[in-house]
Amino acid sequence: MLDAALAWAARGFRVFPLAEGTKDQPLCAFTKEASTDEAMIRAWWNDPATGQSRAYNIGVLTTDMVVVDIDVRDGRPGIANFLQLGCGFDTLTVRTPSGGMHCYYMGPDSAGRQGKYGLGAGLDIRSHGNYVVAPGSVTAEGSYSVEMDVPLSYVPAAVAVRLKAPLTRDNAASFELDETPGAVARAAAFLASDQAPPAVEGQGGDDCTYRTACRLRDLGLTEQGAMALLLTHWNERCDPPWEPDELQAKVENAYNYATGHAGSMSPETHFAGLDIPPPPLLTAPVELDRGIFAFGNALDIADVPARPWLMTRLLMRGHVTVLGGAGAAGKSVTSLAIAAHLALGLPFLGFHPRDGASKSIIYDEEDDLQEQTRRLYAICQHFRFDYDTVRKQIVLLSRSQIDLRITEGDPPVIAETTVRALATAAVAPDVGLVVLGPLVALHNSSEDDNVKMAFVLGIVRELAVAANVAILLLHHVSKPSGAHSRAGDAGTLRGAGAIVNSARFAFTMFTPTKEECDQFGVKYEERYRFVRFDDAKMNHALQDGKPNWLKKHSLKLQNGDEVGVLAPYDMEVATSTVQTSWATTIAGEMRGKHTASVTMSEAVNMLRAGDALAAALPIKTLNTRVMTALSSPVATALGTLSIVADYVGGKFEKKVVLQ
Repeated sequence: MLDAALAWAARGFRVFPLAEGTKDQPLCAFTKEASTDEAMIRAWWNDPATGQSRAYNIGVLTTDMVVVDIDVRDGRPGIANFLQLGCGFDTLTVRTPSGGMHCYYMGPDSAGRQGKYGLGAGLDIRSHGNYVVAPGSVTAEGSYSVEMDVPLSYVPAAVAVRLKAPLTRDNAASFELDETPGAVARAAAFLASDQAPPAVEGQGGDDCTYRTACRLRDLGLTEQGAMALLLTHWNERCDPPWEPDELQAKVENAYNYATGHAGSMSPETHFAGLDIPPPPLLTAPVELDRGIFAFGNALDIADVPARPWLMTRLLMRGHVTVLGGAGAAGKSVTSLAIAAHLALGLPFLGFHPRDGASKSIIYDEEDDLQEQTRRLYAICQHFRFDYDTVRKQIVLLSRSQIDLRITEGDPPVIAETTVRALATAAVAPDVGLVVLGPLVALHNSSEDDNVKMAFVLGIVRELAVAANVAILLLHHVSKPSGAHSRAGDAGTLRGAGAIVNSARFAFTMFTPTKEECDQFGVKYEERYRFVRFDDAKMNHALQDGKPNWLKKHSLKLQNGDEVGVLAPYDMEVATSTVQTSWATTIAGEMRGKHTASVTMSEAVNMLRAGDALAAALPIKTLNTRVMTALSSPVATALGTLSIVADYVGGKFEKKVVLQ
């Protein structure tokens, strides 16, 4: 591989290492570091310990040239379309393991990845900020080899006329986009909102950028469109702003590896291909039902009933609530806790039953009747509920008892027997809640298919209406790509947008992030004991934006089993207790030393000396938590402790002051 890399570099191509056996894992910042320097290349490919050549594959930076990437994988007509453009293999050409070609050309530095810009299926452009794999490289499919060893020709006219200048900060605002105006407007609004926070170096900036680009993909933008809008509406807010080449690499990763269908949040995608005929000409008048088409037919407000809440702001009769969370987040335990409180007509997490006690039907495909029983009993023990009273109000169902898939086959059709049975059981007037989960167990279709998921959710919604119950649908979220909080974001719910769009309410459950652990004084390794419960969608109430917190407790049953229970927990009270305790300790140390002002490091050392739990924390973590705890003045019996900034020695220095 070293010989192959040196040989390709000797031709003037800037090379860099790719992970062994791969074509998509650069081992350096290739847009900046790709090189023709022999010493650099040897340093990359030579193992200093063994002196042997590493088996790294070879990437070639395509900035300042044009490479036409011809794809024939899975029957793609790349070669046929290339020839149809009037092009031929009259330039340096490399054959790829799948049988495709990389045709190297001299040409203007151009925006890369232009497969959607009119060259035809199976044809793509690699140029500015991009790369291809050099001959000699090997993947599981085979090796890359030189097919035509001739000098580089100038890029063919049929290709040249379609090229675009690479995106820069200067031209991003005027870059020609192929997206619909609606997609551009929605994406620009997203980037200007709080849902698109800027990337900050050292605070998960890579992950933040990846997730932001993924959302633009979901909104229906192409890679180039996403790049243009990121540079125009978002990048300058980042600290520091991304260089265009670096940002391009992040966007390309998002478009290569994001889950779900591109455009899943775009109306244009949902309604693509629909042929809606124009209305016929009114050649003859139509007899109207004047009772329906009556002006002023809005009801007298006195005749409009109150919304049929089962639990205010959480569950409503005739409607669907989606509760999303990762595996083991506690969705099933929480749904049991809700049912137990409903059984007694009691509030849970601030959500109040509207009409007293009601019964619940719970179908948990993942846990059998015994496990559900353990959890329900433990919940009753923790909350001091009478177990016999509660269990008489609840039906527990599992897959071993009954298969409650509500659709059959793919494309889905309604499973009439199952749905009728469920509706018959739920229609009793004292039944208020039906819990179904997880969603993936209720059908056999792809969760990424909007049409199919709209059909499945439509059945769930009709069931809620027919039985006049609230349905709580348990669902998974997409896999996390970093440590940033996704709490309260309906976009984290896995699969097609039709899932959350079909529900009237949606909630998420996530463990706290490291930043939240620091904020609330929770050891990061103990974060799984806490769960954040957020409203993510409210159609009939305002989102309050304030999270509820749950804490996991372990109860031991008579048979020796240990069972986890989630119970409401006031993080703010816990935080204020820690704040007051720490401030009192520091204030006491300051009084003992007869000083009213100390540096931050002195304050942290005072806390370490006077608080054993604080002393057990790493100094960096403790420093962050003290800064957070004293970010606003804290009153103690010894005085008020606060942080002030003094201008000392030509710079601001933070000090802790006791007043």
